[in-house]
Amino acid sequence: MNPFLLPRRAYGRIRRRFEARRHTAADEQLLLRADLHLGIDAAARAKLIERFEADGPWPRSSPLGALLALCLTRVDPGDPALRTAAADAAAGRLELFGQTTPLVHAADWSFDYLRGASWPMRPHAEIRLDQPDRPGDVRVVWERARFHHALLVAAVYGAAPRAEPCAQLEAQWDQFLAANPPYSGVHWAVGMEVAIRAAAWILTLAAAPGFGRESLPRWIDALLLHGLFLETHLERHPHGFTTNHTLSDHAGLAVLGRAFADQECGRRWLERAHAGLVECLAEQVLRGGAHSEGSLPYARFVLETALVTAAALDAVDTFSAPLEALAQNLARATINGRLPAIGDSDESFFPPFTLLPFERRDPCDPGAALAAWRALRGTGAATEAPPHPASSQAPAVGAGFLRLSGDRFEAIVVARHAEEGFVPTHGHNDLLSICLDFDRIPFLIDPGTGGYGWDRALRHLLRSTTAHSTLQVGEKEQRALRPRAIFEGPPAPPGGARFDREDRSAITAWHDGFDPLRHERRVRLRRGLLLVSDRVVPVRPNEATGIVVATVRWQFAVGARVEILSPRVARVSIADRSLLVLLLHPRGAGWQSAERPVSPRYGRRAGAPVLEARIEGALPLRSRVAFVDHQSSTRWRVNQEA
Repeated sequence: MNPFLLPRRAYGRIRRRFEARRHTAADEQLLLRADLHLGIDAAARAKLIERFEADGPWPRSSPLGALLALCLTRVDPGDPALRTAAADAAAGRLELFGQTTPLVHAADWSFDYLRGASWPMRPHAEIRLDQPDRPGDVRVVWERARFHHALLVAAVYGAAPRAEPCAQLEAQWDQFLAANPPYSGVHWAVGMEVAIRAAAWILTLAAAPGFGRESLPRWIDALLLHGLFLETHLERHPHGFTTNHTLSDHAGLAVLGRAFADQECGRRWLERAHAGLVECLAEQVLRGGAHSEGSLPYARFVLETALVTAAALDAVDTFSAPLEALAQNLARATINGRLPAIGDSDESFFPPFTLLPFERRDPCDPGAALAAWRALRGTGAATEAPPHPASSQAPAVGAGFLRLSGDRFEAIVVARHAEEGFVPTHGHNDLLSICLDFDRIPFLIDPGTGGYGWDRALRHLLRSTTAHSTLQVGEKEQRALRPRAIFEGPPAPPGGARFDREDRSAITAWHDGFDPLRHERRVRLRRGLLLVSDRVVPVRPNEATGIVVATVRWQFAVGARVEILSPRVARVSIADRSLLVLLLHPRGAGWQSAERPVSPRYGRRAGAPVLEARIEGALPLRSRVAFVDHQSSTRWRVNQEA
């Protein structure tokens, strides 16, 4: 360790402890004066309980009630598998991240099976979440306390609120409240978790009338304290901009505000949520409809969260323009019903988009969010993948990707660039990488997220340029990866992207992430082929000279089989489909194959083949690769052209 860093680190620790103690003292005062801040006395509480018992948190005809009803249609209460999953969840047997998570004892709520220990029970401000040397992953602990499973129990057993699973779920809630007192423990450490939990609780009460009548007084008190926490702990990125956490906090306030709209605090929360939604959508929805954090799964989550907020505010029409832009961009990104896993994905959903059991939820399926938007909007918005708004030859601004479709190929090219508004959070070093489906089968994939804390080495690998289907100059990263900074995505470097043809069958894009060298990539569909041409040139003319070494790399899906037929011809097979991958230029290079780790879902690891070729030469350095159906006679024409 550098001895000159020791005083700075010691000062940092002292400052964090002082700020944590000051924050804890403020929380203690807030709890002591909670009734004053909330403005609710005993008579008001009695009226709240009476209203919740009679009508639920809000009228069913309200936009939020309509959104909940729409999501409930995804669950068939008579489905034996869903009934089993709901009964198991109510009994405390949750299947999360490929693990069975028991909820038998109070300590189970904070137990991290990856580190073999529980998170400490102390004031939330004094809990460190970002210690790289500590094993475990707090995200897997938070999932159970989001209470998504409560909505499933309500959907399956809501018509019979005295059923045993409902009684078991009530006991779970009481156990959680006893084990996690207000503003203490890891489940109060992040406002987003408080917001999702509060929304799940209220939506469960709305989905199952008559559920939990005996416990309503203490649950209403708990929900009011959740709202007070969110009001005073709204999150922002350290650099000042809003993120999906900020939006989630305001969504929680909106849902709580709608439930308590007849109280002063509820009206205040609705006003705060409205202002927050205006700010978040203005900052986070770019001109092309992409979400600013550079992740398609997070863009789906943000659309869900924004829809819930707008519905709770009864202001869907007010926010129709940014919501439509988000929805249209997600529809454009969808390949055969799913989003490519571009950028981070920790499998977050905002209630009520969480009614299915964990293993049935697909973080790359935007279908439920798009259907909800169509229903709330009352039009056919985003029913199909619309064309990109950019005309050919014009830059595709703020879309985050460009799409090619046709000739049995569906491809997405990642294109985030400077001055478009992307922020360094959940994006990866994946500029100009390609995700490719052939005959509706994924061939080239994004390698996934891995996890945030459970395997940091895998986390950094899957964020790297090396892990993506793009060109890499030497061993350079499009942005340096700092080992301790697991949430530091790449700021978009200077670059650009456009369609080259009116039929959008050709894309040209470039970036300066390897400064002083520029990577240019052209992707086009031509006579049944997908052609990818790469070029490395100086960013500034005559500045970079000499011999350059680069690697062109293709990451295939789990289960793919790669055979190298000759130095420049490889065959990749998945199921009964095969593609030839031809290295047309340079002639002196050859294919090599290896297996690399990928992450099909958060917290999981698998192996998948990668195909790569090392190219070397003077600038401009060029590479040309063709993907062609192995069974097609077109391959003979390709060989002749080569």
